[in-house]
Amino acid sequence: MSNKDEFLFSLPFPPSINSYYGYTCIGRTIRQAIAKVFIRDKGRDYRKLVIEIIKQKNLEINANVPLEVTITLTPPDNRVHDIDNVLKCLFDSLSHANFWQDDRYVRKLNMDYREDIKYTKPGSVLIHVKALE
Repeated sequence: MSNKDEFLFSLPFPPSINSYYGYTCIGRTIRQAIAKVFIRDKGRDYRKLVIEIIKQKNLEINANVPLEVTITLTPPDNRVHDIDNVLKCLFDSLSHANFWQDDRYVRKLNMDYREDIKYTKPGSVLIHVKALE
């Protein structure tokens, strides 16, 4: 990815961090119990969908330069969605889809939450990515 490259694409609205991770305990007693974290079905399904979309759009660029990311969230319904609860699933999915090597390359982030429109499922995320100079 060169400093002149820019990408604009849309993805479905991701699951919240609250439904992305699940927790379970391993061990027979409280003293022996070890918490294990796993990604729930919603998170795995979203990841697969993002991988498919990124492949279709030929965006497997594996970016490894500092990036500026601008995100416009359009929620799927009128429930309250915390703006920060969608980032983990979204960014991890983009990493698994090889859009970028890792979300650590995101150095500047701008987010906008649209509530001024009619809600339509599955909602959307408009993503604009450009290399920082």
